[in-house]
Amino acid sequence: MTRSPIPVGKVPVDLLARLLGDTGPVPGEVLLGPAVRQDACALDLPGGVLVVATDPVTLTGRDLGRPAVIVNANDVAVMGVRPRWFLATILVPSVPRAERRDP
Repeated sequence: MTRSPIPVGKVPVDLLARLLGDTGPVPGEVLLGPAVRQDACALDLPGGVLVVATDPVTLTGRDLGRPAVIVNANDVAVMGVRPRWFLATILVPSVPRAERRDP
């Protein structure tokens, strides 16, 4: 069977479902763990439950900060909690194979 490379951009849903299905048991502190179409996780910590989300924002070339904060704050808010911190995901552009400098 020939394997094709993963396309640039979001991981295809079927591949993501397969990968998340192979993670095995999660620690007891993970109240809401990785799942397809799940935008946040919930962790039971000694100080309370921490809800975390980090969603890359694409399709914008200017004023990236505002949409990044709004999208991620929304992912936390829809879980029923008040957003307090910001966790960033940074996507770097793909480099054509001919331009790569592999060691």
